[in-house]
Amino acid sequence: MLSTLVEDLCGVNFMRSVIDKKTSPYKIESVVKNEHAARGSMLFSHFVDALEKKTIEIPDLLGEIVDLVLKRGEFVGKSRIQYGFHGTPPRNLSFICEKGMDPNLRRSGRALDYFGVNASTSMPYCAKEGPLPSESPKLLVFLLLLPDTGRLSTQEIMLLVHKVDHELPIATVELSNNQ
Repeated sequence: MLSTLVEDLCGVNFMRSVIDKKTSPYKIESVVKNEHAARGSMLFSHFVDALEKKTIEIPDLLGEIVDLVLKRGEFVGKSRIQYGFHGTPPRNLSFICEKGMDPNLRRSGRALDYFGVNASTSMPYCAKEGPLPSESPKLLVFLLLLPDTGRLSTQEIMLLVHKVDHELPIATVELSNNQ
């Protein structure tokens, strides 16, 4: 059952209906589902396994997930399941899509991965090496299982996750300036 619910949350149409509200002032040019995170993959299996363990610890978590699917992604602000944006230089996109985040590459010895609640928070990180002038910036979209505490940064613009099996890279989204 959990696999089916996660698969629903990873569907492009479902995901796009949720993230479309979080990309202003940018316009979504394309959403490309990460096939390396599809049902049956190692990334998907690790995420669902982590989710199953959490539903035993936190019985109301399963209800939250069912509500998200039934309400077509109308996330309650403090839901333990969230979509997050991750900006990274273009050369890192393929590796992260295939393998997930690598905790050995976290900067400054931090024990967390950072995800923007909105696309605008993560956009500066994909421009460090800059996309080629002819390319629009691409962000990664993750389905995240958040801890009970420390979910958001103090500004509540970042989602903080410390376990890679709580991070499922479900898509890349290409954005253009909406102005």
